[in-house]
Amino acid sequence: MSANMTMRLINIVTDGCSNIGPDPCIVAGNVHKDGIIINAIGVVDDNVCSNRALKEIKGIARAGGGVHDLIRISELGKTLTSATMRSVAGTLTEVVDRELKEVLKKGIDEIHPELRFQVVDFINRLTDETNLKVAVVIDASGSMADKIDEAKRGVIELLKSLGARKGETQIAVICYPSERNGAYLLKGFTSDIDELESIVMEVVTGGGTPTASAIEFAAELIKDKPLAYESLV
Repeated sequence: MSANMTMRLINIVTDGCSNIGPDPCIVAGNVHKDGIIINAIGVVDDNVCSNRALKEIKGIARAGGGVHDLIRISELGKTLTSATMRSVAGTLTEVVDRELKEVLKKGIDEIHPELRFQVVDFINRLTDETNLKVAVVIDASGSMADKIDEAKRGVIELLKSLGARKGETQIAVICYPSERNGAYLLKGFTSDIDELESIVMEVVTGGGTPTASAIEFAAELIKDKPLAYESLV
């Protein structure tokens, strides 16, 4: 294993109120089969969240092999960055653990403490050095109207944090809903953080919440498949 590998992630920022299209948890599970990790960040007011929304946010991350967090909007920036790096570290740990079991017939928790320390240090370095391809998906539906400004600031903080890593980081920003109740591309994969920041600030809210379609859209973009998408740039 080396830092030359590229991990593919979708970070979705949503209030968990999907109301258009199929179950986003099922779609997330299908996407994860292609090796794409999906993290779900639930944006709530004062940590108030309906059981349905909470179930959706957790379900997306669980099915997508990622992590979820339920967070007050004022804390969103740190949470997005933390969730992203935790999902990267968790995946790398699983890969290293499998390789150790193949070579040594022992997992990380079973090896000598001194060797375990070296392995953990190796994983930490890989987390910072591994190349990332990240699609940030912003829920801009009507139910996000009171949360979107903090959501934008949180996304921008994430972009800046990822841009400071040693590994190459390519980031795309996607928003939903589109006029056709799908998703649209704000900016394709780039490492130009300043440009991404200015584009994110243009997002406005309105419409329903087709979260499943947004996840599918992000997955197709990450897989470099041709898309008939709507773009603002």
